[in-house]
Amino acid sequence: MSSEASKADVGALNLMDSGDGLSVKDEVGVASDLKVLLNGSKLVGKVEVDAVSEIPKIHASLREVVRMVLLRTRVELNSGGKSGEIRWG
Repeated sequence: MSSEASKADVGALNLMDSGDGLSVKDEVGVASDLKVLLNGSKLVGKVEVDAVSEIPKIHASLREVVRMVLLRTRVELNSGGKSGEIRWG
């Protein structure tokens, strides 16, 4: 991973869901997934790399968009409408 190649500090991935509804669950989820992947890696370091600290925010936005597309696709496929009549809002 690029965070290993750049010897990046992965401390930015220590996000916690506060449970008060003020944290972005997708960001916490992405950070948690990356921590699992990098757990025990001896290649990560202590170099502060802004690009690595932004990974949860960027990937969380992507997860949100994919979830919305999936939901909308399921609705359209289960609506019983004719093929080719998909209306997006």
